[in-house]
Amino acid sequence: MAIPTSTISYFRIQNIVEKKGKKGSKERVIEYMAYGELNEQNAGSCTLTEVPSNLSKPQENEKEIIRRFWDREHEKCDYVRERKATITAEVEEK
Repeated sequence: MAIPTSTISYFRIQNIVEKKGKKGSKERVIEYMAYGELNEQNAGSCTLTEVPSNLSKPQENEKEIIRRFWDREHEKCDYVRERKATITAEVEEK
């Protein structure tokens, strides 16, 4: 996967219906993400990526789960800051 080296200047999500087989057969919707960037020489690139269905639709309680995840991460950061200050103080005492 290419990583843009400049600002992304284009972004779009597109749903495409794919028909399988003969009439009356199942259809599936494929979601694609397109993004592009321009560099200093006015040359650019466009990347097209298929988005898996489990990532394109919100899961049950997803917002709450993510909120709790970030709360725990903030607690970890606070703990590390406190430990660093404590260890620094202990080292300075010696």
